[in-house]
Amino acid sequence: MNIDDAIHALVSASPGGAEALAPRMNEKPAVFRSKANPNIDTHYFRPRQLVEMQTLSGRRDVLIAMASELNCIVIEQDIADAPEDVIAAITRLSSEFSDVLKVATDTIKDGDFSANDRKRVQRELIELINCANALLPALEKVKRHK
Repeated sequence: MNIDDAIHALVSASPGGAEALAPRMNEKPAVFRSKANPNIDTHYFRPRQLVEMQTLSGRRDVLIAMASELNCIVIEQDIADAPEDVIAAITRLSSEFSDVLKVATDTIKDGDFSANDRKRVQRELIELINCANALLPALEKVKRHK
């Protein structure tokens, strides 16, 4: 999905649509709709407005579209469930790495790497990255002994 379509989709899918989202962003609904319409090229959202809109809606459509156009991916950091125990964090990281290797090898066994295969591997990589991000806070909780 391109960025313009992502903006339109985000506004359309938000509860109450432009009429509900516009006042929360101090905009008039008519202007807001024009900015969200990919067929109108006279009104645009400012970058800060795009961030605010995604924050208010709880959706990341525009961010994901931007990342996709730049050949990147978006990974929401999920370190809230970081293990207190550093050994548990290391074990979980090792397990996730094993999962990545298993899924990656499974996807190429048939001699093809499909779009669905890519999504499966990407999902596993994101879980691995989240585990890696959780390791440092777990390590920092270890008391230093002199």
